[in-house]
Amino acid sequence: MNPKATVWAALAVAWRAVLSRQARRRVVLLALVGAVSALGVLATAGAAAMKGRESARSAAAVPVFGPQAGFGGVPVFSRPGVAETGWSELEHEYRGRTVKIVRVADPHARGPLPPGVAAWPSPGRALVSPALDRLIRSAPASIGRWFAGTDTEVLPPRAVGSAGQLLAYVGVTPAELGTQQGPLTGFGGGGGGGFGWYPALGSMLFLVMPAFALVLTASRFGREVRTTRYQALRLLGLPAAHARLAGALETAAPVAAGALAAALAWPFLLPDMFALPVTGRRLFGADLRVPGGQAVAVVLGVAVLAGVLGAATASGSDRASREVRILRPVRLTSPWVALLFGAGLLLLAVAYSRHKPRDPLLWAAIVLLGAGLPSAAAWTGQQLARVLGRVEAGVVWLLAMRRLAADPQSRFRVAGMVGIAVFAVGAAQPVSQVVAQPHLPWVAQARASGHTDLLAEAETLEAVPLRLTEPPAAVHGVVPAVALWAPGQDPATRPAHAALVADCRQLQELFARPLPDCVGGRMTLRAGGPPTADGEPAAQGPSAVEGDLLLRSADRTRQASVPPAATTLDLPAGLDTPVWAVMVLPPDDPTLADLGDPFRIAAYLRVAVDLPAWEEARTWVVSSSPAYRLENSYELSEVTDSTGSWVLLGLTAAAALTVLGALLTVAEDGGRRREWFALRALGMARGRLTAVQLTEALVTAALTAALATLASTAVGVTYLRINEDHLDTSLPYLLAAGAGIGVVVLAAAASSWATLRTPRR
Repeated sequence: MNPKATVWAALAVAWRAVLSRQARRRVVLLALVGAVSALGVLATAGAAAMKGRESARSAAAVPVFGPQAGFGGVPVFSRPGVAETGWSELEHEYRGRTVKIVRVADPHARGPLPPGVAAWPSPGRALVSPALDRLIRSAPASIGRWFAGTDTEVLPPRAVGSAGQLLAYVGVTPAELGTQQGPLTGFGGGGGGGFGWYPALGSMLFLVMPAFALVLTASRFGREVRTTRYQALRLLGLPAAHARLAGALETAAPVAAGALAAALAWPFLLPDMFALPVTGRRLFGADLRVPGGQAVAVVLGVAVLAGVLGAATASGSDRASREVRILRPVRLTSPWVALLFGAGLLLLAVAYSRHKPRDPLLWAAIVLLGAGLPSAAAWTGQQLARVLGRVEAGVVWLLAMRRLAADPQSRFRVAGMVGIAVFAVGAAQPVSQVVAQPHLPWVAQARASGHTDLLAEAETLEAVPLRLTEPPAAVHGVVPAVALWAPGQDPATRPAHAALVADCRQLQELFARPLPDCVGGRMTLRAGGPPTADGEPAAQGPSAVEGDLLLRSADRTRQASVPPAATTLDLPAGLDTPVWAVMVLPPDDPTLADLGDPFRIAAYLRVAVDLPAWEEARTWVVSSSPAYRLENSYELSEVTDSTGSWVLLGLTAAAALTVLGALLTVAEDGGRRREWFALRALGMARGRLTAVQLTEALVTAALTAALATLASTAVGVTYLRINEDHLDTSLPYLLAAGAGIGVVVLAAAASSWATLRTPRR
């Protein structure tokens, strides 16, 4: 026969089989599998691209400054008549999130601009990120009062690092900006974007590997009919390669159609900005878009994988096809295919011995273990069934073992897919334990330490005076700190030291304890730490000052000399926040009276350990003096990590794909009832057939769950050794294995009902 004619004949047969009414159920299921699998791969590629795009935008917005004072430069706005742009940024904590506020002074409107910003805001105006604008407008958010009286405009997406970034550019005058940095000269000082390894690997673990198992399961749909068609084509004289090409097309065409539909719909499924479920992280839809070339590669890759697997299942063990190098039989029960699992274990052993942080071998091993798990389970199950089939344990046991030994690929299709989910759950356990260490909120930590209120500091990174209005009811024990300059220091620069302005009663209220050594008047402060060997408190905080310091008025036009005080006040050890001051000046000090309004650089106060009270106090400080922030030691020590929620999202996705695979299997089993009715026609009771199906499910689930648990435990041991940690609990491994076995058994029960029920007439 003409080779071209046989190829076209094979393709025509496959195309007619796809369009036939008998294959409608299988075609719909395969198209659904193709769409879901392609979406998983597209999400993986989009996650990697998203991280790279966010990193590139963040790097492009990093400011670059001119030389600082003392390094060949001068502070910004210190040269009259020179057009310069000043920049000062401060980070605030708001409900566990970081708010970055940048104060920009560009009086000549000639300053450099980051990407996406057309012009710097003038005084009284602000540019805010979309996430911050949403937060400001959400009632009753107290952060909205931070920008009271300020006209806000929303930044475009390309001007912010990520959709969830809380960023504000606030316009100020040069007189309001007290930064000591040089002038702003440009942007892009943070390097460039990179590939998002961790999002890609996480997506591969939770999306791609379950999607691979889904395609593997779907390739078995309609195997009997396709095998019969393959044998008929071979009897008609078609070469094995051409007959197998027909089997490949019959599976690949519906999968490719579903994958193509998913690739075309992917850009339209992504809104402009949305929040991921479970994690709450906000994303720009444009960041997840995949280039056209990658989308085409995804569609072709999914289709080729489905075609290869479909051709392999259709040709079965045809020896004539072994000569064909293209589309040669792929027997997933072959020990060569199952060696992927063994290769993963070997890479884990190497990574364990190397003890190298962020070892790429660890992530390669995870991929190999997940990809080889279904094959390893099927091959091991086939060998085990041949041995167990010799055990005399009744007809049900014998029939179940014989079926497992004869066709393990079909029997392990659900178990293999569920096994990947079990492996994903177990492998995520140590990662979640190390990266997302459990922690208490700072309020709970402070209360556990016995604090009913905390000492906090209103501080700034600039050289601007602190101006506070009347404190709210949540604030008490306010003690201001005035600035002290070193002799000869430029008044425009940030002061070197500070002095508390308080009497003994105010100090005792501030420190929430009696101070028996407090005698009043001028006193030198010495912060107390744990006692040393000679019984003296260890010095903490600023070092002692030798010589006079200069106290200036708020407008810095007048000054007075303040000598060190002879009396020393030792502060008690164990304060919840250290006080960074070198001396105490009484409120009626003559020097303060001579200057009138002194330059206040900080304030110390006490606020009840309560989140609403702290938000009220912070709002009071920020709205009164925008260059200042309010902090306490417990809030600074709190580390909020969202990795646990990302792991939970991944597990949810893997579980969803598992459930989908089980449902597809049950739906496909509903069309394959002939073999069971043949057994019933031979006189076997329906209950015994159900017992056969459940026995098969229990054996396959137990074996696959055991291998998945072995793999995930090996990953956990290796990962924890690399991070010098130990496993807190093995309960997640046991729960994952138990849940996996339960899902397989339930799917078998549903399949039994679908295949053994008597059809209505």
